[in-house]
Amino acid sequence: MTLLDFEDCIDTRLLERGLQYYQEGNILTIEQIEKGLWEAIVAGTDNYEVIVELLEEKIIKSNCSCPYDLEKYCKHQIAIFNFLKYSDLAKNPHSGKIQKIESIINNFSPEQLKSVLLDILKENKHLRNDFIKKEN
Repeated sequence: MTLLDFEDCIDTRLLERGLQYYQEGNILTIEQIEKGLWEAIVAGTDNYEVIVELLEEKIIKSNCSCPYDLEKYCKHQIAIFNFLKYSDLAKNPHSGKIQKIESIINNFSPEQLKSVLLDILKENKHLRNDFIKKEN
């Protein structure tokens, strides 16, 4: 699925809700943290984190922290797809945050890195669950 044809692949009701979220400004923050990797906060019942990974115009991966699981994509993700397709701001260069994080990680000893990772996982349920899934 690509940014050019995602509307052909998703249920009409979800498309309408996602477009409405985009048009009404429910995207609170959005940033390209490295080339093709977008991170956003979208307001809904709560504020949800959405990650979209693109290769050229192709949607490689997309996740949302909301509990919706009836379809592959939720209205929060579709709001971001609309942003990426229609907003001139989507052409902004990436922030380089991932490269900065890599640089910081390289300066930690293995013991320091383990300690920091454990602290982060203690504070974030979604990251804990994702981390546990990586074991498989």
